[in-house]
Amino acid sequence: MKKHYLQFLSIIMTTAALASAAYAQSSFWAEAARGGSAEVTMARLALTKAAAPSVKAFAQKLIDEHTVMNQQLKALAAAKKVALPTDMANRDELSMKTLNGLTGKEFDAEFVKQMIKSHELAVMLFRRASVSETDGELKAFAAKNLPKLQEHLKAARAMGPVLPATTNKKMKKPAGGA
Repeated sequence: MKKHYLQFLSIIMTTAALASAAYAQSSFWAEAARGGSAEVTMARLALTKAAAPSVKAFAQKLIDEHTVMNQQLKALAAAKKVALPTDMANRDELSMKTLNGLTGKEFDAEFVKQMIKSHELAVMLFRRASVSETDGELKAFAAKNLPKLQEHLKAARAMGPVLPATTNKKMKKPAGGA
């Protein structure tokens, strides 16, 4: 009886671990797809609404580089028969609504703030996947693109001088940041 119980417990634990790994993987696919798409969408808006040339240049860089990453993710997903979401995350929809209502320097400040937040999340997501992802190709994708996302985060944080002084105080780099 004890032997059967231990076998049953082992099966349950293995099933739970596999389900957890599958969820983490599906979560990466969804978060990476939604985040990359949202950053391109917000950056396109910045090309038309931003006041500072440095913000517009940063937006164009995001469009160029995230478009390539998004295409790579889509190709990998297609090869693995994974359906990627096409909708935006709620937080990104709210960010877009906020950005749409702003212009000029106020837009610049909010756009940079949103890019810092979204890149902090992306760096965390890609860092975790580059270390613990079980699918070798997905792990390689995350590891390959992590430095680019870290570069974007660093660039967004460096844009503090284009922000109004009151916003700048809220945007300081957290301790131990990427």
